[in-house]
Amino acid sequence: MGNFSIVNFVNCYIRSNLRNVHLHSISDICVLFMCNYSLHKIIFDICNYLSYAVNIIKKEHMHNMKKVIVFSTPTCSWCTKVKQYLKVNQVHFKDINVAVDQKAAQDMIRKTGQMGVPQIWVDNQAVVGFDKVKLDKLLELK
Repeated sequence: MGNFSIVNFVNCYIRSNLRNVHLHSISDICVLFMCNYSLHKIIFDICNYLSYAVNIIKKEHMHNMKKVIVFSTPTCSWCTKVKQYLKVNQVHFKDINVAVDQKAAQDMIRKTGQMGVPQIWVDNQAVVGFDKVKLDKLLELK
């Protein structure tokens, strides 16, 4: 989508539908709405476009999202730190408490050969412990 802003969109809309009008700010848009132009049509078109833009952004975000699973226990301080780090970086993850989910604990051990937590799986690639450099690389954060 590039450099999207409501003012840019309305300017494009105006240029294609209403000649000799140029907007510079949101307040200009409000003034336009008070003029004799078809307010309902403008609002309807803007809402349709914004809805379309939001759907595109959501699809792109979902497509680019990585599947992240954190294996943790409630008493593990590094588990808490890694989950906080993921939240701060707006990484969606599934948290599995291996203290209560024995099947998940067995899967975790079978996959990595390690019993320690935290274990973070990014698209099925295991990171044992809070290895920030490796997580950043796998999650493409830095």
